[in-house]
Amino acid sequence: TFYHKSCRIKTMKFLRLLFFSMWLLVGLWCLSCETNFIIEGFLGHSPMLNYIFSTLCVITAVGGSWLACRLLAFPRIKQEVEKDTTGKALEKWSLVRLAINSLAIFPSAICYYGLADTTALYCMLLALTASLLCIPKA
Repeated sequence: TFYHKSCRIKTMKFLRLLFFSMWLLVGLWCLSCETNFIIEGFLGHSPMLNYIFSTLCVITAVGGSWLACRLLAFPRIKQEVEKDTTGKALEKWSLVRLAINSLAIFPSAICYYGLADTTALYCMLLALTASLLCIPKA
């Protein structure tokens, strides 16, 4: 039991490290675009392209944030996590939440600087704020 507990603590620390690495990557992306290391507007400027990417940002940010925040409340997942005494299920679903958060944040970050569109900025801020509710913890 002690071995399982120390393993679970190490895994949760690793998941937290991944979580903060995701934030660091977003910060580095934004910094490199703000300092013109990556040129703003690299995706082009067409109304149709703006519409498609803005829709993608809204869908991934709102849908992904909601899904990541509610994932552990789904009955099947909740039951699996509650029945598991080793903590493996919580680790697995925490990793899935982290992946969903990343898929909610990164398209908006890329589209904001790629199109210079404020819709993507608001979507990125929404997804980043929602990710704070999903910090991996034991």
